Amino acid sequence: TDEQFDTAIVPHRSFRSAFIVKAAKIPVRIGFDKSAGSYFFNRIVKYSSSSHEVERNFSLLQNLGWDGKVYAPVLYPGEAERRKAEIFLGESGVSPRQQLLAVAPGSVWFTKRWPIEYFADTVQKLCKNFNIKTILIGGEKDRRLGDYIVSVSDGEAVNAMGKLSLLESAEVIRRCRVTLTNDSAPLHLSVAVGTPVVALFGPTTPDFGFYPWGSGHTVLYKNVDCSPCGIHGSRKCPKKHFKCMRTIMPEQVVEAVRKYL
Repeated sequence: TDEQFDTAIVPHRSFRSAFIVKAAKIPVRIGFDKSAGSYFFNRIVKYSSSSHEVERNFSLLQNLGWDGKVYAPVLYPGEAERRKAEIFLGESGVSPRQQLLAVAPGSVWFTKRWPIEYFADTVQKLCKNFNIKTILIGGEKDRRLGDYIVSVSDGEAVNAMGKLSLLESAEVIRRCRVTLTNDSAPLHLSVAVGTPVVALFGPTTPDFGFYPWGSGHTVLYKNVDCSPCGIHGSRKCPKKHFKCMRTIMPEQVVEAVRKYL
């Protein structure tokens, strides 16, 4: 590209992200002191591990005319996304007046996933007792999780996993009363479209700063002795018992979700 950038703001803490802006010869390079490539920056901001990620990212705007206020993240699905959501929901047999529950059972990291049988049990109980329709949200790689929940939900769940774009998913979530999710992307999509969240944390902790931003949300976290076992979770439980997620029981989650219905 012929565009010449004068400032790069780098919230990501990888070596690669820092190296790219240095290699691009961008004059002002702003990033965190905890970045693996912090020596490529010429304006370094202290990374506050006790702050929310939203607050941390805003802190990078110091000395750039920032007014000091922290603003909530917001997504704006457009008319195309609204039409797509209406068509998808209509073709899936969802009534425009029906209460909707978004459920996101997937995660890149296996240990961040609440057990799929727990999700299925929770969906069954909620659909049976509260006359709601469940919309399963996520990517193509997690679609089989949604297929399983649909197979045991007596027709009360719709699998949208892998069928919608990011903004289309956000629009569907916007229409839901609440989102039940692991510590994963749909948590933050929900916050950005104003849908309350019931978030399940296990191998990661809300203290890392990735809990739902703002008020009106619920976080369920058991704080077992071995948690957190990593900042991202892992492919398998290092202790082989998975207590951090297995001790969050479906009955507890049903009660948390019920408050939003």
